[in-house]
Amino acid sequence: MTPPEPPTVPRRPSTSLRPWLRRIGAGLGAVVAIGAALVIWAGLGSPSKLPRVELAVPPQRASAWEDVFARGQRVRLCTLETGEVSGARSMLLRSDHVEFDRAREHEPLPIYAHLVRHPTRGDVLIDAGLSAPFERDPFGDVRAPVSWLHRAMGTRFTLPAGRSLGAQLARLGSRPRQVYLTHVHGDHTAGLGELPRDVEIVTGEGEADDLAGHLGYGHFAEGATLSELSFARGAPMPPFDMAIDVWGDGALWALPTPGHSRGHLSFVVNAESGPVLLVGDASHYAWAFERGIGPRGPSASDEAAGQQSLDRLRELVRAHPSLRVVYGHEAPQVICEISTTP
Repeated sequence: MTPPEPPTVPRRPSTSLRPWLRRIGAGLGAVVAIGAALVIWAGLGSPSKLPRVELAVPPQRASAWEDVFARGQRVRLCTLETGEVSGARSMLLRSDHVEFDRAREHEPLPIYAHLVRHPTRGDVLIDAGLSAPFERDPFGDVRAPVSWLHRAMGTRFTLPAGRSLGAQLARLGSRPRQVYLTHVHGDHTAGLGELPRDVEIVTGEGEADDLAGHLGYGHFAEGATLSELSFARGAPMPPFDMAIDVWGDGALWALPTPGHSRGHLSFVVNAESGPVLLVGDASHYAWAFERGIGPRGPSASDEAAGQQSLDRLRELVRAHPSLRVVYGHEAPQVICEISTTP
């Protein structure tokens, strides 16, 4: 009979290794603490943390776009260029694209905000452009770690003096009561801090849950509330299953164009000089729109949705050639129907 083996006694680390183990443990603890701090920091100024309400809209009814353009309320539109962003243009295209605009690959892209002046409702904005801090720093007031990501990608922002959103609104004598965001990426939200604190911020439903909504560019003030457009309240406006007549008078229509982000919006503005389609980043520039190449999105399913959104926008333009198109980062025609203050 084989005698039982003596019990194994766990070996204790030698006293010479204990300081090193303590250092490793402390180092791991520091990494965890820094990571947690970055997560908390990234959440500051993030729309994903804000309370949300559904934006109240008038009862909707289906109409023909021709009737909207002919009989809808006319408003004044002014497209404001608030600086530029430099980087590879092809990075904005659907990830499985093959061709791209090689001749203009590194040409800077303008950044826009659009001011809409309604005769009775006053001024509203579509997107918020860049703010004054970008005059001094190529990353403006974008928080880390998002600013680190921009550096790694080679993205740089340029804002000439006097071209910030706040400076241009002051020259136009404008105090917007609402801002409609096509989406919550930083080059469309940086100017929020230069708007009145009581401005109403409107997004597409679920946009704050997009990846960019959690990153925390730092542009959303603590205590703000997001108003969301729900297309369940809309009306069929082919080629879109649903669209929203925002004020019920045909002046401003919101279109669901998800893909580049979860709740991305495009807009039809019934401008005094004729109807204008603001596509936002559903198509960043004319070259991609004309070739039907959808935008980059957070995932393959998002990019499929973005391609469908672009296809619908192109169908709308083909059916209504009077629509002037302003792309997310390119304006073939700079439109401004609002004069500056003396």
